[in-house]
Amino acid sequence: MVRAAETDRYYVERCLDGHPEDFRCLVERYQKALLAGIRIRRARADWVEEAAQETLVRAFLNLGRLHKPESFFAWLMGIAHHVLQELGERERRERDRLAQYARETGAGSADGSWSGDAAESSLHDRPSIRLAAAPRPRRSRSCGS
Repeated sequence: MVRAAETDRYYVERCLDGHPEDFRCLVERYQKALLAGIRIRRARADWVEEAAQETLVRAFLNLGRLHKPESFFAWLMGIAHHVLQELGERERRERDRLAQYARETGAGSADGSWSGDAAESSLHDRPSIRLAAAPRPRRSRSCGS
């Protein structure tokens, strides 16, 4: 459980000082708000978890670039914004490739859409990125202690 008395600055500095397991305290503090923020940006339902995981991984890996640790959540939401833009761009490129393939091979219907499950599985069967970069926290330690 995250203790409210500990600031974002405290956890960021602990991570940067060689205690990366304290990043989970920031995750616990902001995970629900991050997911809600991603949903509010009208992200596709199947992107929400993937975008949140990718956001957290990028935040962890780039924590040293955070200039104002007290603004961690705003920084985190900025990362989420960029992740969502990248997901949208990736999907657009994939749709364009599939449409091009359909035109070249006649695999699609007359309107350029796909018949069957090939396009659907290609767009939606992406493995989710996990927060594997962070060391596993010790069970006996709680956030803020």
